[in-house]
Parts: sequence; C-alpha cells; structure tokens
Amino acid sequence: MRAVDGRSGGGRASPAREAALRALRAIEGGLAPKTALGRALGDELGGPDRALATSLVYGVTRERARLDDRLARLVRRPLSGLDPATRAILRMAAYQLLSLDRVPRYAAVHEAVELAKRHAPRGRAAFVNAVLRALVRDEEGQAAGGAGERGATPGDREGADPAD
Repeated sequence: MRAVDGRSGGGRASPAREAALRALRAIEGGLAPKTALGRALGDELGGPDRALATSLVYGVTRERARLDDRLARLVRRPLSGLDPATRAILRMAAYQLLSLDRVPRYAAVHEAVELAKRHAPRGRAAFVNAVLRALVRDEEGQAAGGAGERGATPGDREGADPAD
C-alpha cells in the first residue's frame, strides 16, 4: 500500500519517481520532454503516480536553471561533473523541496536516496542525502528570516562531495 505522499514501502522509490527519473535522463540525452515522459510512463502508471511523475518532469525541465543554481551552492564541483543519474536525482528532489508543498521534505529526501542506491554510482546515496539535507537547512534558515548557509563557501558545507 502506498502512502499519500507517493512513498512506497520497503526500500524502493515510488513508481512515479522511478518513471520521472527515466524521463529526466532521456531528456538530458536529447529526447523531447513529451516523448521522454510518454515512454517513461507507459501504461503501468495511473492516477496519482502518473500526475506526480508528470509534475516532476515538467517542473524540473521548466526550473532547471534555478535548481542548478541552488544545488551548485551546495556542491564543490560543477553539476556537469556529476554522473547523469546523480544530477537528475538531485534536480528532481530539489524541485520537490523548493516547489511542491504537498510532498513532505522527509519523503523527497528519502526517495532521492533510494533512487541513488539503485541508479547512481556506489557511494552516491550518502552524497545525495548530504546535499539535500543541506538544502533543507538552507531553506529553513531562509524561512526563519536568516540567510541560511548562503554565506558559507561550498567546501564548508556538509553536502560537499566527500570523494574530493
């Protein structure tokens, strides 16, 4: 049984987020968003999962520059230097954290970590977790009227890539 926030039980990411990741990777590979989404959704997703996947794909595509700017503040290397799966997972989770009020923060982070375990190179799940938790802290700091972590240098952040 799936929770209202789109999470599935057991250690796997929701079907909606799996489909959105497939579509985002295909878009980055040059496929048109509508075509990529249609192929990723197939006939297996219906109702709320289909709506969430569609929202994620079009939202990330539309807000990519803003998402990349926010993520670049938390990562020591250019996003272009990350593997495609990690980059797409971070963008998708950042979109949920920054733009979707109905997705709980813990769900967005947890689902991104589960996706990284399955689709990103070994060790990237911890990196994804650290970057997204830093983004959450930054957002909470800004919401509280503070500057969050904006004044810190990228190397000072917990989200900095441990592989460097």
